[in-house]
Amino acid sequence: VGYVQVSAYSGFTTVTIKIRHSPDNSVWADLMTFTAVTTAPVAERKTVTGTTDRYLSVTGTVTGSGSITPFVGFSRS
Repeated sequence: VGYVQVSAYSGFTTVTIKIRHSPDNSVWADLMTFTAVTTAPVAERKTVTGTTDRYLSVTGTVTGSGSITPFVGFSRS
């Protein structure tokens, strides 16, 4: 289960947040992509099925310039 919560957002056109995973901390693949953020406050919870690799990272793609305060979490069940 992945979570994203954005408490503050200004200036950007959009921000897309992804959780990525890797078996070896070298080769990365997208695990889940959250809905593009265009305002705050906003929160989203997503689930994934199948294998989740050992290493996790968060990446964000921004359009425009501005500031954002995100929280991203992931829980294995």
